[in-house]
Amino acid sequence: PDIIFIGDSIVEYYPLQELLGTTKTIVNRGIRGYQTGLLLDNLDAHLYGDTVDQIVLLIGTNDIGKDVPMSQALTNLESVIQSISRDYPLSQIKLVSILPVHQGEEYKQTTTDEEIKEWVKRLSDMGPDIIVVTSVPDKEKDKDSNVIAYDRTCNTYWKIKCRYIPTFYPGTGDAYTSVMIGSLLDGDSLPIALDKGVQFITQAIKASYGFDYPNREGVLLERVLEVLKMPVVLGGYEMI
Repeated sequence: PDIIFIGDSIVEYYPLQELLGTTKTIVNRGIRGYQTGLLLDNLDAHLYGDTVDQIVLLIGTNDIGKDVPMSQALTNLESVIQSISRDYPLSQIKLVSILPVHQGEEYKQTTTDEEIKEWVKRLSDMGPDIIVVTSVPDKEKDKDSNVIAYDRTCNTYWKIKCRYIPTFYPGTGDAYTSVMIGSLLDGDSLPIALDKGVQFITQAIKASYGFDYPNREGVLLERVLEVLKMPVVLGGYEMI
């Protein structure tokens, strides 16, 4: 295969081939409820010895839900990446992270850009060339958030601000990941791919907001799919 996606239900339930719009061969190895420890124990079963161009990992959310210590989850993830790097030295590894968000006062904290840069650099040192972290709280505006990314190949950090919209739809993180990775596969640079993802999700939420239907059904993707064909209005990203 050209690309293998490995992870939990966020990967398993996503129609990757359809929404990425690529002719590349994509294998979906997502398993609902999966944790980093299970992935580490069964890694060979997911990769089954084949040559693969890219390996995309999205794992760890269930560790948080099952109260696995963060240190253990990071150790597991580091071992997974090291194993892939050793056994598949020609494969490009992409580690995707979706941070949990909670509005309770006890969960609110201020995180500086320098702290985030240190974290993503440490993650990249485990093996992946590109690290993308979503839902990073904005220290200047309480309810806004940021997407922060690091590209080890050029040692560059990027940030894109995401304006707060007073509603919630499940699945937007999945859709963002698909648009971003699809853009990278099309040959776009990392900041443009990040920007495309943010613009698409923002438009999708705005297009869905106000319609009388259960939010649990997610955003109305069919109303904004044409946005993917339009030129990106640049300027939303910055280097940090």
